[in-house]
Amino acid sequence: FWGGLTQPVTPEISPFRVVDQYFAGKTAADPAMERLRAEKKSMLDYVAKDLERFSMHLGSEDKSSIVSHLQGVRDIEKSLVAPAALASPGVPASIANAVQPLDVNSVAQYPKLVDMQFDLAVAALRSNLTRVATVQLGSAWGDDVGFPYLPAAGRDVWHRIAHGDGKEKRVWDTWLMARFASLLQRLDAVPEVGPNSKTMLDNTIVVWTTNMLDGNHGPRLPWMIAGAGGGRVRLGQYLRSAENQSINRVLTGLCNAMDVPVEHVGNANIKGALPGMLI
Repeated sequence: FWGGLTQPVTPEISPFRVVDQYFAGKTAADPAMERLRAEKKSMLDYVAKDLERFSMHLGSEDKSSIVSHLQGVRDIEKSLVAPAALASPGVPASIANAVQPLDVNSVAQYPKLVDMQFDLAVAALRSNLTRVATVQLGSAWGDDVGFPYLPAAGRDVWHRIAHGDGKEKRVWDTWLMARFASLLQRLDAVPEVGPNSKTMLDNTIVVWTTNMLDGNHGPRLPWMIAGAGGGRVRLGQYLRSAENQSINRVLTGLCNAMDVPVEHVGNANIKGALPGMLI
């Protein structure tokens, strides 16, 4: 990802640091926060009194948002520890069941980490910490992701499986689509009743992107859009108008749907949203 022509954006793979930096307002290097984690105390207790004092000056609706934010982050913090793996038969329960932070560099923990990052994204949107969240599921080349939890996907890495475009890729794509569905379910579980909505999903635009369709890098990209964006996005369709169109027009449409009135994104010669995308 890039924030500009010479501004690369490096994703944060550790949900622990995401919580420290964005939810608790502290960095992972902060000694006080590290001590609290070591003592197995919630980081939110560290700031709860200030938040409660702040909420006293808010109306009932804003106060409800603060409470919702606190509960959402507490739920996420509980998932930031997991039972230690059973190293061998006969390991005492006191050791096997001891809680410890997940190894964010372990391929075996990838499914758990994806779920945790989705939880963080939804919590951040729900509490208005941000209006835009991006989750990158792997490095651009995919050489660092394997699938020991998906035997049918084989033992190769994401990069070669994707270019192989065989049955292993179908297994992996199916697993990814299930993750996509789980993200939508998370958003759909958050009530947001309004003129054009019942849940957060109705007020959100979720864009699932990839840089490849059939094992080769080409112009056809199977992007998917879910969520109605408060009634701005036309759903339930396959846009044939997207064929031979630049993704710049999709991005322009997304900006306009979110009340960012731009004529183009990137190339100034490619103007306007994708025909048929917006209502």
